[in-house]
Amino acid sequence: MTRHRPLVSVALGFGLGIWMAHHLALDRLHLGDLGWALAALFALGAAGWVASRLLRRRSGIATALVLATVVALGTLRYAQDRLPIAIYHQKARYLEQAAGVVADYPSALETRTRFRLQLDHDAGFVEAFYLHPDHAPPPIHYGDRLLLRGGFQTPEPIGTFDYPEYLAAQGVWAAVTLTRPEQIVRLEAGQGHPVLRWGERVRDDLFSRIDAHLSAPQAAAFKALLFGERAALSEEIEQDFRDAGVAHVLAVSGLHLVVLMALFWNLLRGAGLTANLTYLLIAVLVGVYLLLVGFKASMVRAVLLFGFMAIANVFKERGWIISSQVDSLQGLSMAALVILFLQPQALFEVGFQLSFAATAAILLIAPLLAPLHRALGLRSADKMSTPVRLWQALRRGVVTTLAVSLAAQLGVLPIIAAHFHQLYLGALLSNLWVVPLSTLVLWVSVGFVAALWAPGVATFLAPAQEWLLAALTTSVTLLAQLPGMSVQLPGFPLALVLPYFAAFVVGVVRLQRRVDHAGKRVRASASASTRS
Repeated sequence: MTRHRPLVSVALGFGLGIWMAHHLALDRLHLGDLGWALAALFALGAAGWVASRLLRRRSGIATALVLATVVALGTLRYAQDRLPIAIYHQKARYLEQAAGVVADYPSALETRTRFRLQLDHDAGFVEAFYLHPDHAPPPIHYGDRLLLRGGFQTPEPIGTFDYPEYLAAQGVWAAVTLTRPEQIVRLEAGQGHPVLRWGERVRDDLFSRIDAHLSAPQAAAFKALLFGERAALSEEIEQDFRDAGVAHVLAVSGLHLVVLMALFWNLLRGAGLTANLTYLLIAVLVGVYLLLVGFKASMVRAVLLFGFMAIANVFKERGWIISSQVDSLQGLSMAALVILFLQPQALFEVGFQLSFAATAAILLIAPLLAPLHRALGLRSADKMSTPVRLWQALRRGVVTTLAVSLAAQLGVLPIIAAHFHQLYLGALLSNLWVVPLSTLVLWVSVGFVAALWAPGVATFLAPAQEWLLAALTTSVTLLAQLPGMSVQLPGFPLALVLPYFAAFVVGVVRLQRRVDHAGKRVRASASASTRS
């Protein structure tokens, strides 16, 4: 790993430093002598690296010093970024009003609105819930500078879920529930980034058009599936997606990005565009999509990975780097490093852990897909008749979906068990049906979104869109009701997660070596037969 994929080791070391700082309960007010010790370790590691480069020798000691430096940097970055949350929680109890700027796209329903306020004179955010069941709410937009008056409080745990720590990892240290319009005073509008303000206007207009053409349940499902906006989705439907083991379909993430990029890639390449120009246009479309989604953490992670891989492929096509240097795990590691440097506490977010664990597991088993296809007789069918070619493609698709789904489920299994005490036994069955169906729904949804600015066309397409959305939600509901789809676990210690992943990686690497060895023997045998 270290020799061929150095970024993997660097990312793991940086994450280890963050984990150490978190469990040592460090924050910016408690660095003390430890800060100097880590700074000295950093200097020692840098000196070891420089020495190894000057001597042009690969030294295990120098490598260890460099990795120790990376760990130290992770610890320092977390300690510098982490709010002294205990002090802020104490402060929240005495807070009666707060002024700041709305920092995200508000999630607005008929009876409630949720938004986050970035405070003017304090670090971090306040989570605000405005309940308005009996009156129309005042419009609240990203970039509005507001004064909130109410009973601020420290977030409380929800059952076994550590909600305060979940929010603290995102810089949120207080929550307030508002019930009267006079508790919200707009001080100024138009703050924040102008691009995000434009994105919110386009998003609001788009959602209004969706609501005008689809029934309320299907409009809610449409916005949840395509944009990750689940505020209007019923709790029953959300629970069905969780029980069926396909909750990832509603969390706009790498799955959505891959599905949409595959559509645009085939359309643009089919139109005769070069690969480089296709990457450029897709990058623009991805940027617009990110604006509409609202910079959700899962999408940012997926976009970073796409960006690194796209740049690497462009460099490869231009001959600036060789093919062996284009490595998906390297790209995933770089994406993790960027995110953890910008937001060290993301390491402790369940979404971060799930998305990177699933993606890493899929990338690890990806080299095994081609040998698996050959072992099952799923060879290329280019010279076969159309029916046979379609049958082969279907079989390959089923096998690939099963293999990828199995890898993703194995990747997220210990994390889900540790955080939610659940084991989703039926996830393989669910994903085999739901992932292809949701892919079809997403592709059709792109056409429907484009048609929303041509009302006649949108009205014509709306019944088909509603039928597909209903088929998806009904399928998930039926799957969730099957016996044994999920099992409650008494507990799964977080301490077992790392050993589990270590065993998983070792098992995959050994299997890959056996497959490679078997392939070499087959090729050697075929070569000997040809010579004889």
